[in-house]
Amino acid sequence: MTPSEAGRELARAAALVRSTGRRTAFWRGAAFIGPLLVILLSTMWLPDGWLGRPGSLLPMLLGLGALGTLGVAGLVVGGSMRGCRLRSRVVEIERARGLARGDLLGAIELGEDVEAGGLADLHRMRVATGLQGVSARELLPKSLNRARTARRFALPVLGVVLALLAAGLFENPVSARSAAGALARPWTVTFPPPPPPLQLGPPGGQVLRGSAFDVTISASGRSSVLLVQARSGTPPRRDRVAVVDGIAAARIEPVDEVIRFWAEDGLGGVTDTFSVVPLDALTVTDLRVALDYPPYLGRTRDVLSGHITRLDAPAGTQLTLNVRTNHPIDRMGLARTRAAGIDTVVLAVASNAVTAAATVVVTDSVLLSWWIVPQDSVPGMHIPSPIMVHVRPDERPTVSLVYPGEDLVLGLDQTLALVIDARDDHGLAEVGLSWWRESAGGRSDRPAYEALSGAHGARRMVLRPTLDLEAGEFVPGDEIVYYATARDANPVTPPAVSDTFRARLASLDELRSRVALRTEDLLQDTRSLEERAGDLSDGAQDARRRSPGRSQEPGQSGAVERADFGATQEARNLLAEAREIEADLERMREDLREAGSDLADSPLVDSDLQQRLAELEQLFEEILESGLRERIEALEQSLRGLDREGLSEALGEFARQSANLEERLEQALGLMERVALEQSLEGARQTAENLARRQERISDSVGAADRAVDQDQVATESEALAERVDELAARLDEQQAGESADRAKEGANDARQAASHGRSAAQEARKDRGSDRPGLSEEAGRAATALARAERSLSAADQALSTDWRAEALEAVNRATTESLELAREQKRLVERLRSGDRPEDLAGQQSAVREGLDNLSQSLAEAGRKTALMDRRTGPAAAQAGREMDALARSLSSGSAQRSEAMQQGEAAMEALSDLAGSLLAGRRQMEAASSATGMEEALDRLAGMGRQQAGINSESGELFGLMPGGQALRDRLASLAARQEAVSEDLRDLAGDPAARVLGSRPAGLAAEADEVARRLSAGALDRETLERQEQLFRRLLDAGRSLEKDERDANRREATSARPRVAFLPEGGAVEELGPRYPYPDGAVLEALTAAQRRLVYEYFDRLNGEVSGDGP
Repeated sequence: MTPSEAGRELARAAALVRSTGRRTAFWRGAAFIGPLLVILLSTMWLPDGWLGRPGSLLPMLLGLGALGTLGVAGLVVGGSMRGCRLRSRVVEIERARGLARGDLLGAIELGEDVEAGGLADLHRMRVATGLQGVSARELLPKSLNRARTARRFALPVLGVVLALLAAGLFENPVSARSAAGALARPWTVTFPPPPPPLQLGPPGGQVLRGSAFDVTISASGRSSVLLVQARSGTPPRRDRVAVVDGIAAARIEPVDEVIRFWAEDGLGGVTDTFSVVPLDALTVTDLRVALDYPPYLGRTRDVLSGHITRLDAPAGTQLTLNVRTNHPIDRMGLARTRAAGIDTVVLAVASNAVTAAATVVVTDSVLLSWWIVPQDSVPGMHIPSPIMVHVRPDERPTVSLVYPGEDLVLGLDQTLALVIDARDDHGLAEVGLSWWRESAGGRSDRPAYEALSGAHGARRMVLRPTLDLEAGEFVPGDEIVYYATARDANPVTPPAVSDTFRARLASLDELRSRVALRTEDLLQDTRSLEERAGDLSDGAQDARRRSPGRSQEPGQSGAVERADFGATQEARNLLAEAREIEADLERMREDLREAGSDLADSPLVDSDLQQRLAELEQLFEEILESGLRERIEALEQSLRGLDREGLSEALGEFARQSANLEERLEQALGLMERVALEQSLEGARQTAENLARRQERISDSVGAADRAVDQDQVATESEALAERVDELAARLDEQQAGESADRAKEGANDARQAASHGRSAAQEARKDRGSDRPGLSEEAGRAATALARAERSLSAADQALSTDWRAEALEAVNRATTESLELAREQKRLVERLRSGDRPEDLAGQQSAVREGLDNLSQSLAEAGRKTALMDRRTGPAAAQAGREMDALARSLSSGSAQRSEAMQQGEAAMEALSDLAGSLLAGRRQMEAASSATGMEEALDRLAGMGRQQAGINSESGELFGLMPGGQALRDRLASLAARQEAVSEDLRDLAGDPAARVLGSRPAGLAAEADEVARRLSAGALDRETLERQEQLFRRLLDAGRSLEKDERDANRREATSARPRVAFLPEGGAVEELGPRYPYPDGAVLEALTAAQRRLVYEYFDRLNGEVSGDGP
C-alpha cells in the first residue's frame, strides 16, 4: 500500500464516521421534534380566547417550553454532530479494529504534517491496512447502535403526532393557523402592541331597494368585530362577525330604507358611521293620459291617471300621454302594434330628463308597449304594463221611415204625416227629408231637401213631420217621392238614407169616392147614435115611472126601499150610457169638422157638400149645448146624495132631455141620409163621366188588339155602376124622391146598355185583330153614347133631389111660420079676453087648445129639421120657452086661484115667446131662400169644378201620349183631338166670364181662357213637349184655386210660375218641437258627470253603454 492509498483509506474511514454521526444526530433531533408537535397539537384544541386573546400568558409559556425543548434538542444534536469527526471516534475505532491505542490518532496527526515522510508514511500505511475494507458497523459498532435506538423511538412518536396534526388541520384549519400564529408570536400575544384602527368599507352607498349591501371590516389583531345597524324607529342591531386574516365580511339586508351602520371591536375601537340608501328601479311614477275626443262627439276631455292597461275610445280620439320617471332618462317611446304592423312612437323628453310626452291619434285598436333608455346606470328598471286601446269605430247612422212605411194614396187631406226614426252610436247631427214631385204628365222636378232637426246630439230621434202638399201646389194625380236622411257629426261618415216611398194625390174621381165612403161612415155612426138615444129615452121614461114619489103609504116602506135600490141602479146604468153617448156626440162633431176642413182644403170643389157638413156640425154643436151635460151632472149629484125626491126630479128632467136628444138625432140622421144620398149620386155621376171619357178614347182606336182588355174593363165597371145606381134608386124611393129615383133608374139602364155594347166591341176586337171595320167603331160608339146618357141621367137625378128637398124644406118652414103666427094671434085674443074681465076658469079650455096647437107645430118643426139644418138656432129654444109659459098659464087658469094680473103676465109672456118663435122661423126661411137664390156662386163653382175635371182628363191623356210618343198620323190625330178638347175648355171659360151670374169670379175666367187658348194652339201645332205639359198642369192648378178661394186674390206670381212643387213641412202637434227619444236608460246630465273624476265618468259611460246595448246592435 502506498502512502497515497493509505491517505485515501483514512479519508474513507473519516467519511464513515461523519455519516454515522449525522445519522445519529438526525434521529436524536427527530425524537425531540415530537414534543414540539404535541405542544402545537394541544393548541389546536384550545378555545380561541385562550391562545389568541391579547395578553394571554399561555402562548408565552408554550413558546418557552418549545424553546427549551429546542435547546435540549440542539445540544443533543450538536453533541452528535461533534462526534462525527474522526478524532472523536479514534478510541472506538482502535478498539473495534484491534489497533494499539494511539495508532489511529498518530496516523491522523502524521498525515497532517506535510514534511513528515519515511516512518510516518509507513505508520500510516500500516494503520490504513487495518482499516482497509471495513464497514461502518465494523468500524463504529457503538455509534450505530445508538443511532438505531434513536430511530426506534422517534419514528412511532413522529407517526402518531403527525397523524393527529393532519386530522386537526383538516378539521379546524382556522384554529390551527391561529394557534400557529400565536405560538409564532408569543411575545406579541402576551404583550401585544396597540391594534390598528378598524376600517369599514365601502363607506356607504346606494343599492336597489330590497336588495343586500355587502361590507368588509379591516380588523387586524382582532378575532371578531361587531357590525351595528341602525334603522329609523328601531333600536340598533349588533351582529358579531368573525375576523379572518384581519378581514371581517358582513351583509346588510334587506335595504328597504336608509340604514346607518358602523363597526365595533369591543375594545373601544369604533369606525365612522356610514349610511346605505335604497334606490328605486327606474320606473314610471306618474302616468297621465288625456283623451281628446273627436269634435263631432261634443264630449269634454277626460284625463286618466294611475295604472292604465286598457282604454276604450271612439275612432279619431287623440291620446296625450304625459310621463314622469324617478330617474333621468335619455329616451322613451311606445311600440305601437296594430293589424297593419308595428311602428314606434318616440316621446319628447323634457329638459329635466324625468318627464316626457307624446300625442297619439287612434283610428283602430292598438297595443302600446313601453320602452325606456335611462340616462345613467340604474339599479334596475320596471317597465309599465302595455296599454290596450280598444277603438270603437264610428258606426254609420241608421234612419227609417217608420210611418207610413209604404206607398199610399192621399185623399181629401193632402197632408202626409211621417214618423222618422234615426239613430247613431254617438249622436245625430242632422235629420232631413228629400223629395221631388213626379207629375201625372210624366215630368219630374229637381229633388228638394229640408233639414228637420239641428245638432241635438241625441243618439236617437223620432221625428213626426207633416208635409202639406196643398201648399206645394200639388194637383190630383201628382206623386211625391221621398226618403229620409240622417247624418252624424263625423264629417267623414256618409249620411244614412232610408227606403224611398211614394205618395200619390188621389184623382178627382178617387176623391169623390172617398167623400162618399166617408159620408156613408158618418151616416152609420149617426144611425147608431139615434138608436142608442132612443133606447136611452125609453129607459129614462121607465126609470122615471118606477121611481118612488114624494109620499108613500106607511105599509109600503119595504117596497119603497126595494124600489129605491132598483131605481138607483137603473139610474146609474142610464148615467153611464149617457156619458158614452155624450162622448160619441163630441167625436161626431169633430169628425164633421175635420171632414169639412179636409174638403175645403182639397181640390174637390163642392160648395153644397161643404154647406151640408157645416149644417150638420152646427146641429151637433146645438145638441151638445142643449143641456145634456147639465142633466147628466144633476142626475149624478142626486145619486151621490141618495136624495129620493131629488132623484125622481132628476130622472124626470133626464127623461125629457133624452127625448129631446132622440128628436134632434132623428133630425141629424135625416140630414145625414140626404147628404149620403147626394154624395153617392154625385160619385156615381163622376164614375159615369170618367167611364164615358175612357170609352170615347177606346172608340177612337178600337181596332187595336191591345184595346180589347181595356174595353172589357170598362164594360165590367159599367156593370158595377149599374148595380150601384140600382141601390141608390131604391134608397131614393125610400126617401120619397120619385123624380130623382126615376132619373137614377134611367142612368142604371144606360150603364147596362153601355156594358153590353162594350162586351160586343171587345169580342169583335179579339176576332178581327188589327182590323178597323166600321162595325167595331159603331159598337164602341154606342157604348160611349150610353155612358154619356147615364152621366146626364145621374146629373138630372142629383139636381132633382136637391130641388125637391129644398122645396120640401121651404114648404115645411113656411107652414110652421104660418102656424106660429096663427098661434100668436090666438094667444093674443086669449090675453085680451082675460084683460076684458072674462073669468080665468072659462079660458082654460081655449088655452089647452092653443097648447095642443103648439105641440103640433113642434112636430112640424122637427119634420122640417130633418130636411134642412138652415133653421134659425133660436127656433128650438123659442118653442120650448113658449111651451113652458103656456103650461104655467094653463095651471093658473085651471086652479082658479090665480090672480088676474099674474095670469095676464103669463099670457103676455107666452104671446111674446110665440112671437119670437115666428121671428126665428122667418129668419130660417130667409136663410134657406138665400142659400137657394140665383146668386150664381154655386153654379159658378159647379161649372169650374166640371172644367177642372175636363182639364185633368186632358192632362192625363197628354202625359200618356208624351210617354209613348208614337209617330205618324196616329200622333197627329191624337193631338188634334186633345187640341179640340182644350178649345172646348177655353170656350166654356169664356162663357163663364161673360155670364153676369159669375161676376163674383172677377177676371179669373178670362185669364184662364187665354191660357187654355195658348195650350190648345200649341197642341194644334204638334208641340207636345215638357213646356206644354207644365202649362197644362199650371192651368189645372189655377182652375182648382179659383174654385177653392173665390174671395181671395190670386196667389203670388212667383208661386204661379214655379216649376218645382215644394210642400211646406210642419210638425205635429202644432207648435211642438222635434220629439227626441234618447236611450232606454238615459245618460246622467252634465252637472252630475262634472262632479266625478275622469275615471269615474268613463265607468259611468261604459256602464250605460252596456245597458243601452251600445256594445250591441241595438240599438236604439
